[in-house]
Amino acid sequence: DESLVLTDPQGTLLAEKNVDSASITVTDSSQIPYINNVDYRISTIGSFTRIIRIPTGSIPASGAGATVLVDYQYQTGSAFD
Repeated sequence: DESLVLTDPQGTLLAEKNVDSASITVTDSSQIPYINNVDYRISTIGSFTRIIRIPTGSIPASGAGATVLVDYQYQTGSAFD
């Protein structure tokens, strides 16, 4: 899992490019899942993907951002890892 600090309002880019958006799961540190389009939004910009916290969702806001764990698959060469 990749640990991300979500910064409002722009969100945070994932470390890898060419992410399979359908494979993304976002959880808290206890592995409790957050829900796409309820707690966070996925935005793709070219080959980059970012996670954006939805203010009315369950991901808490904090001064420095909310830390979440993100699991996903991404394409390297011709296959997803």
